[in-house]
Amino acid sequence: MNTQTIQAEARSESGKGIARKLRAASRIPAVAYGGQAAPRQLSLDPKQLQELRKSPLGWNQPVTIEVDGGENVGLALLREVQRHPVSGQFLHADFMCVEANAQVVVQVPLHLIGKSPGEALGGRISQPKRAVAVLCTPDTIPNAVEIDISTLQVGDRILLSEVKFPEGVSSHYAHDAPAVSCVGRRGGAAEEGDEGASDEAAAAEGGEE
Repeated sequence: MNTQTIQAEARSESGKGIARKLRAASRIPAVAYGGQAAPRQLSLDPKQLQELRKSPLGWNQPVTIEVDGGENVGLALLREVQRHPVSGQFLHADFMCVEANAQVVVQVPLHLIGKSPGEALGGRISQPKRAVAVLCTPDTIPNAVEIDISTLQVGDRILLSEVKFPEGVSSHYAHDAPAVSCVGRRGGAAEEGDEGASDEAAAAEGGEE
């Protein structure tokens, strides 16, 4: 499994005052939780989070955490990043300890490939979800899930249940839903049922934040 190493320092204190001191020293507080051990209070250089985001899997990149002054974290996933609402600076990071053979739920991007013939007839591609929750082991987390729309005509749609997921990866939704559709006018009547789906928020990035 390809992992990225995060360098951290153990910390015994917490609270807003300690967080301010850490940020003044160009560090941020972090915590690693899960597994048999108690949550571990850490601090780290936030530049490492930028590097993590640039990795092929982005925020979904499995990491090991080397802890100066404490017990190392064998395998973990970044679960939450808090950022300043104005500056965008990283404020806090949460890591979840995981087992190599245990299944985890992550958000991965949905990428459309091919050209829909329905677009040439005046249709418009509606993609309600830009990311999808999948269930897999840490070593099978995909960069993205691809959907081939090369046969999509006006009025057609592809459901999540019809998406071909990579081997070892499955959708993590209790109910089926459209992943992509081609909406527009067919026979002079607007496809209003699908049109409404295009208004759903499309803000998710792979597991960001």
